[in-house]
Amino acid sequence: MSNSDYPAPPPPPSQPLPGEFEDGKFHLPRTNLFPGIRRQLSALEQQPQFKSGGGPWRSFLLTLLVSGLLVSPITAITIYGIQPALGSQTWVAWVFINPLLVAVFEVLAMLIVSYLALGMIPNRRYGFVMGAMAGLGAGVVDIILNLFYPGPAFWFFMLPIQSMVLATFWGIGVFALWANKAPGKSFANSIKGIPLEFLALSLIFVIVFKGVESLPFGSYYWVPYLLLPLYLFFLRDFLGGNFNFQNFFKPLFEPGPSSFPEPPPPPPDES
Repeated sequence: MSNSDYPAPPPPPSQPLPGEFEDGKFHLPRTNLFPGIRRQLSALEQQPQFKSGGGPWRSFLLTLLVSGLLVSPITAITIYGIQPALGSQTWVAWVFINPLLVAVFEVLAMLIVSYLALGMIPNRRYGFVMGAMAGLGAGVVDIILNLFYPGPAFWFFMLPIQSMVLATFWGIGVFALWANKAPGKSFANSIKGIPLEFLALSLIFVIVFKGVESLPFGSYYWVPYLLLPLYLFFLRDFLGGNFNFQNFFKPLFEPGPSSFPEPPPPPPDES
């Protein structure tokens, strides 16, 4: 029997691209709200090569502790010094001063830990978790320092969740800043472009949340937290269009724009 008499072998099964969803695994529909930002973040991602052989989890916990230590004096000064000094204008401290100062020290905590313990932040999903841990540290400090102020139990329960969600944006921005640096490249040049744009966007999200909290109807403590699902929806898109919890630390494949132009329409029929 010649080779031509044998049936052609079946094609090999298609393999998912790195981070692409596999058949049979649950996931919600993927979004694509910010394709340009996502492609820029994806271009900065690399394989994990950590300093510590134990993986990143100890560094995540260290981020929580360092953030709490750095943020605690700033939060205490804001609550017991700046806000009373402003009198009826305490909203200025609540909306602008404290979020900006806390963000600076949360970012500093992530940079310290990533430099001393990790040696890198390989992709935006590691940055997401580092930001969440930095926010949790700041949230715990907020709870401790606000124990002397009356407030509903709901507010104390949601405070660390709010801090975690808002700080995850900083974490992704810190990943972009860390990945954008190069030997001999100054900090000013490293932060240009997507790192600065993402950090600025993060600050806008935080100020909007704090601004809603300071409005008269924001005194109903549940009102500002209506923004959190929207922020999580944006975060989901920045992470690749899906949280992909089953393979969370694997970056999702980001298809680039098509390099092939659309074919021109056929010429009109002159017959």
